[in-house]
Amino acid sequence: MSVKPYRTIGAGVGIANLQVFHQRAGFQTSSILREAEKIEDILRKVLYFKTDVKDAWDVYTGDSSKLKNLNSFGKQIVSQMLRSNPEFQGFKVEFKDPVLKPDVLFLLGTLCDDFDHMNTSPLYGFNVLDIGCGSLSPYGSPEKDNLLDRFYSDQPPIAAELLQILGAHTVGIDSRPNSREVYDYQTTYKHRTMEFCDVGKWLTSLDHSFDIVSCINLFNKSGFAYHYNLPHQIIHFLTGIRKAMSPGGLLYCTLPIIPSSPENKQLNEQIFNGSGFKVIYEGYYVILQAP
Repeated sequence: MSVKPYRTIGAGVGIANLQVFHQRAGFQTSSILREAEKIEDILRKVLYFKTDVKDAWDVYTGDSSKLKNLNSFGKQIVSQMLRSNPEFQGFKVEFKDPVLKPDVLFLLGTLCDDFDHMNTSPLYGFNVLDIGCGSLSPYGSPEKDNLLDRFYSDQPPIAAELLQILGAHTVGIDSRPNSREVYDYQTTYKHRTMEFCDVGKWLTSLDHSFDIVSCINLFNKSGFAYHYNLPHQIIHFLTGIRKAMSPGGLLYCTLPIIPSSPENKQLNEQIFNGSGFKVIYEGYYVILQAP
């Protein structure tokens, strides 16, 4: 089955209609918190379920048609990406529910007010940046028996691709390019290859802003930690992101420093406050809002 990208706004224009964005601000500051808590609770229960993952998925998503539909839709994209690599052709792939990683389900589930296969562009009008998006190129993955696990170990840009297909104008940044020699899949989002230490300079060169920024997969990347490992360095990095965001825009991330002690928890607070963001949700994932 071929999935075509849905309509998106043109590059370099920011959000297509600022009034639309501000009209949805109420959703972002109220409903999004309720959705974040509900979705994270579902994902936590699925991961900690004692038996089969599919059974857990069926049990805990019983009242969430949105997550089921997003996951089902995501399977189509993941399958196309995976099968575009000759290494994965001709072999049976065991799709376990959920096939989308928790971070992708959390990001899409909170941003999409609703989703079904008739509502093709729930994120239409948003300008999105995914830093540390991953890429369709070899990553020196370890040998794994399960082909889907092997595919995910390559860190493919699933979130960025789904964000674009669901209507958002999406830019993904990673230190690796998408390689057509390895994966014969043409991504629809705009991929930029650069080192994470160059992101700040690139952001200052733009003439438009971002409404949503995702750094969910960023802080644990070695390429990021090499350049940004001290609190003041992370503050500097996040400040650059905030300056490139629309007023009221949302930043999705994990905690920069593992909260293994009260001191580390305080450092995370200092990082977010120092970079000028307001924390509107904090669980395993964190949602920040630009002033």
